[in-house]
Amino acid sequence: MNSPTAGASHVIAGFRYQLLQSVWALLNLRENERLLLEVSEDFTIESATGVTDAQVKNSQAVAGAPGYSL
Repeated sequence: MNSPTAGASHVIAGFRYQLLQSVWALLNLRENERLLLEVSEDFTIESATGVTDAQVKNSQAVAGAPGYSL
């Protein structure tokens, strides 16, 4: 019998990928930029010249691609 959580691994991988992308964006902010999480999109970079919204998607196949650890 399959575990009830076995089918959730792709969901957890998606959340992990979104978290890693948000951390990358935070580490690469320029002076006078601000990172906003889960406001209008997954994250937004706000600056004096405007905003950039980012929608993050992990497109690995549920049962195909091997896992990678960072």
